[in-house]
Amino acid sequence: MTSYTPHLSDLIARAEDLYNGADMRRALPLIDEILADDALTDYDRTRWLFFRGIVHEDIGDLDRSIADFTAALKISGNSPEGVAMLLYHRGRAHAYAGRAGDAIADCSAAIGLRGAPRERIVMSLLLRACQHVECGRHSDAITDLDTVIGLPGATAEWVGEALFMRGLFSFKLDRHDDAIADYTAAIELPGAPAEWALKSLHNRANLHERAGRADAAIADYSGVIEFPGADPEWIGRAMLNRGLTHARLGRHDDAIADYTRVLHLNGGTAEHTAEALFSRAQAHGEAGRLHLELADLDALIDLPDAPPEWTARALLARGFHRLVEGRREEAIADYTAVINRPGVTATCTADALLHRGSANRMSGRSTLAATDFAAVINLPDAPASIIEAARAQLCTLSET
Repeated sequence: MTSYTPHLSDLIARAEDLYNGADMRRALPLIDEILADDALTDYDRTRWLFFRGIVHEDIGDLDRSIADFTAALKISGNSPEGVAMLLYHRGRAHAYAGRAGDAIADCSAAIGLRGAPRERIVMSLLLRACQHVECGRHSDAITDLDTVIGLPGATAEWVGEALFMRGLFSFKLDRHDDAIADYTAAIELPGAPAEWALKSLHNRANLHERAGRADAAIADYSGVIEFPGADPEWIGRAMLNRGLTHARLGRHDDAIADYTRVLHLNGGTAEHTAEALFSRAQAHGEAGRLHLELADLDALIDLPDAPPEWTARALLARGFHRLVEGRREEAIADYTAVINRPGVTATCTADALLHRGSANRMSGRSTLAATDFAAVINLPDAPASIIEAARAQLCTLSET
């Protein structure tokens, strides 16, 4: 072990404590001071350049991260393990920065490095596969994953991740049967981390649903819900999807039961709560329970931290009911709330303008109605179907 001055030794000890404790921002100035000391050996300089590269990546300063890994590579010597590690991490920083070509180049160099540890080769293959997809080369990505899956001595962790990713990429190529086969293999793989089995169950359920195999989809969603140690976010999403599947089959009470479970789920997200309220409102409406539908819409509209899009959809639905009931001013208030709400999609805004225009027309306010219909037509990204409906309404107004 190299002997350094007490000051440098103290810096190194403090920086290591902060780095190992994941206190990256506080570690950074100490690492800068360490690297400014000319007494560092090449080995230790490489080590601290690597650490600083990780810190820069962690705080989002990717150009500096890449520069650190590059500087470390220039003095790292010929150790295949060290070079492969630096190439992989520089490739990952390039990937985070959106430079897929540079990431692929670094991964390829690590994969082709004689004597590189198998773990680093696998990590580079997995990263390169993702970058191939970023470049639209799904077949090349699948080839890399085939290599991981067929690698002698590959661990269940590596194979499980590669099977899940290959299933995902096969789905994107519309090879749904291949995707289901890979998800099934990941689910049944002995010793694989639970993460890949859980994600594979969920994705296989989605594919069953797309193929019209509702009962198989429900079984897989149930598998996610009952999965030991599953995160509440995954459970909530599976409950919502199972509820939607029940609803499509006309099983409204089963759907409502799933949505209600989401609302009572500990650790659930605000988005899931909002979606569950909206979906339960729809199910109550389809079952003819209008008062319960409106109660859920009211609850969603009043929900703190609800995503703007779900609040907007609830306002649109409530506004429609109020319009049908002849409560035009209240309907207009709901549509106006959508129009004025930040973060709402163009579709919801256009829909609210169209319906507010209709309510104004019904109330004899032709000028306001025409203004709303014209606003739809001039709204960037408004759906063509809503624009055509607004044009038709304008034509009707001009004929009266």
